[in-house]
Amino acid sequence: MNLKKKLLLTAVTCAMTCFYGVTSEAQSKPQIEDTIKALETEADSYDKENKKDLAKATRELIRYQKALITVLDSNREDMLKTAKDCINDATNARDAVLMSYFIKENDAEAIQLEKAKKPKAAEACRKCTQAAKDLKKAYETGDKNQIQSMKDALKKAQFQKDAVAIDEALWKNDQEKKIAERDGKKDIADTLTKLMDARRNLKNALNSGKEDEIKKARIKVEDAEDIRLIKILPDEIKAGEALSQKYDKEGKDELADAEKKICEAKSNLKKALDSGSISNIKTAKATLEKAEDSRIPAQLNMEIRWHKGEVASLERESKPNTAKVVREIIEIKEDLIKATESDNEEQINKLKQKLRDLDRVKYATKLTDEIVQNNKDIKIAEEAKNTKRVERLKSLIEAKQKLSDTLKTSASWNDIKKLESVMWRASELVWSTSLEADIPKLTNEAATLEKDGRTDEANAVKKLSEVKKQLSAAFEANNSADITKFKAEHEKAEWGRDAARNRYDVKKLEEQSGKLASEGKTETLEVVKRIISAKKAYISSLEAGNKNEFQARRDAIKKAEDDRKKAEAKDKENEAKKKAQQTKKPAPSIGGGKKL
Repeated sequence: MNLKKKLLLTAVTCAMTCFYGVTSEAQSKPQIEDTIKALETEADSYDKENKKDLAKATRELIRYQKALITVLDSNREDMLKTAKDCINDATNARDAVLMSYFIKENDAEAIQLEKAKKPKAAEACRKCTQAAKDLKKAYETGDKNQIQSMKDALKKAQFQKDAVAIDEALWKNDQEKKIAERDGKKDIADTLTKLMDARRNLKNALNSGKEDEIKKARIKVEDAEDIRLIKILPDEIKAGEALSQKYDKEGKDELADAEKKICEAKSNLKKALDSGSISNIKTAKATLEKAEDSRIPAQLNMEIRWHKGEVASLERESKPNTAKVVREIIEIKEDLIKATESDNEEQINKLKQKLRDLDRVKYATKLTDEIVQNNKDIKIAEEAKNTKRVERLKSLIEAKQKLSDTLKTSASWNDIKKLESVMWRASELVWSTSLEADIPKLTNEAATLEKDGRTDEANAVKKLSEVKKQLSAAFEANNSADITKFKAEHEKAEWGRDAARNRYDVKKLEEQSGKLASEGKTETLEVVKRIISAKKAYISSLEAGNKNEFQARRDAIKKAEDDRKKAEAKDKENEAKKKAQQTKKPAPSIGGGKKL
């Protein structure tokens, strides 16, 4: 739960327990002053969140609280009564506005839970919403008995909602426990068992509705959660540091920095938990939450950069419709960064939902674009009289069309996954026909390379041909283990052939370098050296399997090769100038160079 939502729930809880109202004749000035300070902090936070109506209602309540201080010492019962009445009215008005936001939050949460196929949690959320609506009406009427009755109803609905949420927390803890047991981490597994027991006790207390028992049970859950954190934080910090180093190597600086901050915050939380200081623990948890929130913009920025490359790739592949959807996704992610940085939760939820919807649209559009290409593939296969490939392509198109149509409906992801599995199988069978067609071509290519003395390349091509045979056989047998194995080997074999080609290119370019140097073609020579360097870097990436570097290496090679044309033109121009100077005859002197 983020800090803003905590603040809203705290304010709602205070409203339900009359924290800000005048509930006792014995209330002192210091108590009222503390209340005013708390309200001022809330009002400022509401301003930042652009909840102007709630901020205004809170400041109106502050005004009456301040007025109460001025009349508290007087013997004017009438003035004191008026001040208290004004505070009660202002409290009701402010709490009615507060309930509006609480209702909105619950509505949004219920929608998300329904989409996530969590009907029990969604129903509990809806009951909370209805109870909050009833309480809002009671605040607007000002009927004390009705307000108290509706407060009790909301409290009960909130308890039930919390009880339902515990079931999900128990399931997650159980999964964690199984992993800990599998990894031989008995102390973590035992800690999780105690946490689960504490959660079950809390659930029983919530269902009973006994507030004293609920309070005690919540404290025990918090204590058990803290013990769990003490046990798991060292492993999480270690994993985070490894992830940060990985991001550093991949050039993902923003994500690396965000991960470092999270690791630092987790280290501080571990120290705070070890110290047992409640205030330090609270501060450290808030700092960790902020650090984890800061990872979101970093992740989104990285995704945006990737999407921009995706757009360029889609346009090259003549998939304009999908490219258009990806541009929309980029715009929404840019807006989501702004909303996250301003902590605008309402906008964040709207944008996240738009992204979820667009993911489906993108998927459906991508399939439609692919169908266009598959229809072209059918014509080519028909011309080649490859009946097997034609039939399989038709089956693939049918599977893609069905999946695309379903994505445009509100079908669940489970239904979509079933159709996906049909599509992937059809795709594998089509790929198998491509592999079969490639093998004779590769056999001929290897023979030609061997004749030309290019043994390194010939061996790489033979290896690729062999792996294609194995992958095709795995597809035909529908052997998932072999498919996974030979897909990885196929990818490596492709890299191997690419590396062999580039090694040959480097050898030829190095031979050209000597000739260019002897001919004095300095401009071209410098660019050729750049091409050699770029190709060697690409070969290193291929051999290491660093996929993240491939495109950047290819771009560097292309840039250098494009520059070579300009360099050759420059050398030609320089050579022409040099020849012109050499053929130019000196002008004859007058009188044989003697003075007249």
